[in-house]
Amino acid sequence: MKMGVSTPSNRSPWFLVTPPQPSYGIVPRPRLDARIDDAVDRHRVTLLTAPSGYGKTKALTQWFRHRGGPRAWLTLTSYHDVDTEILAGMITALRRAARIGDAAALRPFLGFVGDSTDPVTCADRLVRTLEDLSEPVVLVVDDAHLAGPHVARGVLSSLAERAAGNLRLVLAGTHDLTTWFNRDLVAGRATVLSRDDLAFTVGDIEQAAAALGGSCPAGIAATMHERTSGWPVAVRSALLLAARGDVPDDSIDTDPLLTDYVAESVLGRLRPQLREFVLDATTCTQLDQELAEALAGHTDSGSLLEECYGLGLFLDRYVEADNATVYRWHSLFARQCRIILRRRDSRRADHLHRVAARHLADLSPAESVTHALRGHDPELAVRTIRQHWVRLVVDSNARTLERLCLELPPRWSESPDILLIRACCLDVVGDRAGAALLYERATAARTGTDGSDEHARLRALAELFLAHDQTDLGNAVDRVAASVAEADTSGSHAYELFLLGWTELRLRRRPVRAVQLLRSAHREARAAGRTVLAGRAAANLEFALAYGGHFTEAVATAEREANEQDDEWRTYDGGIDLVGRGFIAYWRDALPDALKYFADAAESGGGDTSYSSLARVFFALTTAALGDIREIARARELLDGVPASEEHGVPWPIYTRLAHALLAERSVGSARALDLADPLRHTTNVPIVTALTAELYRRGRQPNRAVEVLRNLPGVQPRAFVEASRLVTAALVQRERGDFAGAHRLLEKSLDVAAPENIRRPFDGRDPTLHRLLTEHATWGTAHGDFVTARLVRADETLAAAGVPAARLSAREREILAYLRTPMTAEEIAAALFVSVNTVRTHQRSIYRKLGVNSRRDAIKIRM
Repeated sequence: MKMGVSTPSNRSPWFLVTPPQPSYGIVPRPRLDARIDDAVDRHRVTLLTAPSGYGKTKALTQWFRHRGGPRAWLTLTSYHDVDTEILAGMITALRRAARIGDAAALRPFLGFVGDSTDPVTCADRLVRTLEDLSEPVVLVVDDAHLAGPHVARGVLSSLAERAAGNLRLVLAGTHDLTTWFNRDLVAGRATVLSRDDLAFTVGDIEQAAAALGGSCPAGIAATMHERTSGWPVAVRSALLLAARGDVPDDSIDTDPLLTDYVAESVLGRLRPQLREFVLDATTCTQLDQELAEALAGHTDSGSLLEECYGLGLFLDRYVEADNATVYRWHSLFARQCRIILRRRDSRRADHLHRVAARHLADLSPAESVTHALRGHDPELAVRTIRQHWVRLVVDSNARTLERLCLELPPRWSESPDILLIRACCLDVVGDRAGAALLYERATAARTGTDGSDEHARLRALAELFLAHDQTDLGNAVDRVAASVAEADTSGSHAYELFLLGWTELRLRRRPVRAVQLLRSAHREARAAGRTVLAGRAAANLEFALAYGGHFTEAVATAEREANEQDDEWRTYDGGIDLVGRGFIAYWRDALPDALKYFADAAESGGGDTSYSSLARVFFALTTAALGDIREIARARELLDGVPASEEHGVPWPIYTRLAHALLAERSVGSARALDLADPLRHTTNVPIVTALTAELYRRGRQPNRAVEVLRNLPGVQPRAFVEASRLVTAALVQRERGDFAGAHRLLEKSLDVAAPENIRRPFDGRDPTLHRLLTEHATWGTAHGDFVTARLVRADETLAAAGVPAARLSAREREILAYLRTPMTAEEIAAALFVSVNTVRTHQRSIYRKLGVNSRRDAIKIRM
């Protein structure tokens, strides 16, 4: 089974958002259940604080399964000590509860998308969703102390306070929680259930003995309670021994004593094979049967794991719907076992960590590196990092990878390769300044031995993240493309294909190539079960198809793939799905829809060079197209958030200048707009900007300048919307020069390009000159009569809303008037509209009367 073990990710592994199954010998504790129920019902935060081994997880597991209403579960790991990771974990837990639970109240979380790279934005969205729930949701957070004080106060406490009582947190952890939530405790928003509540009573001990299949007379139970103070982990160990007729005399108070207790009274009483298996298997806190076999060298490791679980030997079992099984040792017990093994045989301990590292290298690279470091094998750690760093970065484990690189000894942590990898990690999480400094250090640290093909390739891959100049970025793409390996078991091939397609998309030089690469990456990722990569590739493929003018296929891709981008990668791709859909809506002239998509994308978070910046640009372009003066100030304000220099090969200053020029055209007139657009006349590497700049010059009555700009688009353009815009502008210039036949030939070519993808924006009939050309073209004859008629109807409807003569016509009359502009007969119009000829003629007479004309010829001369 392929299992990611304790690796941080934007999507927590399923076994971290699932309560463990009840273990053998669990004791019903109705008194404790009632205490938890009362605390949760009365307070927004309930703290279960006690040292390790007090059965907090078992108590909550039992209570959780009997608790009704909306509820979710999240187990923290050491990677959840930053805002982004805890928010991502909470969102994953709530989504899973909404998907598999029976509480209708949680349905709003099924489609919830947050931004875990911007904690403020993500928290705000989470609060708004929680406020709208029909009833409170309980979120159990196990091992909550691993969050640390900053996250506990800044995220957990804040969310509970802001969610209007609709979020009830149950946090289990060490005593530190009471300090971190002191303000909530004083205000009465939180309460504490302590070790006294969790400790076993004499009655609990008697029931626990019975649950384990034995008995414990009251006197023995009382003695056991006195010696253990009701500490569940010690009680359970003692009961296992009591079942064999041996009650331990040792006092259990501190970790050193517990280590001896585990060594002598727990492991020491197991049969030798099982004892050695436990020492081997606890090398990893989480494992499956395959990993256990690698560690212990036993083909019957699955049976041994089940034996440990059946004995209640501090092991939880998690079972997925497909019966995939993962085991998790209680951290306290596993830690004691590792201490025992290292004390007894440090070489064996190192060897087992190295075995774990090699086994997990492809399954969970971050965990693999951790074990390599614990096994004092930095060379193995570095080999794994070099082989899998791209995967870790793309899969949103950049922060973890940076931390692991820093844990390497200086000889390796300061090497050029590791410095380059660290630079990429910082760039992904938005620390551009830090990334630039590390890149400079990596360059300075290069020696004569760093000229190997392996280093050159790693450097080229790193530059896909770090290069900003288009030429440098293009050269890096070409170097990587020339050395991409065949598909391998580690999955690096799919990740490299994705990076190449992702970078080609930003470069805009080969849109067809970008689509091919992303499609291949998506196919390989799906086949290999790389769900995060598949989502990345699908999101970028959807946009690449849209940007390439393949709107129909882009929409189909979006419908097939549910893409969530609430992770580190939002620094780059934040809002990509919304921008893609807005882009299609813009070119299909569904401008209100486009404006909403771009507004949502601009607010979706991500880094300043992510798609949220592109959304800001296109929000301005859409605002200019709509001519809504009220939105122009907002559009200009949004443009202030776009980078002021070229970043990752994207020429942001060119985009923003065009946007400001088009806004100026609407607000102050063509003269100012053309002044702003003047530096764009020689732009050759951004076809959209070139096409729209040419349109601007043509509307500004400078046809010669428009033609000059169009020369920057030589030949047929691969993007249908750019080609359609180019041909329409050229047709209008030809008409103004008196070449009517040439104008109609060019317009027909533009329709041939645009109609298959329903590209309507270049045919905006509200432009008087274009409206006349379209009207003439309908009479001239076209293979796209319905498309032309629809554009004329749309123009008439828009102008009617502005109070021009079409306001006197009904919607049906405006539609028929558009058909009257074509060579179609009344019978043909009737057939196209599925009405009778008499109905058409009735509308025709009404149109003439309202417009004050007597003939079809006179009616179509009127500018609507």
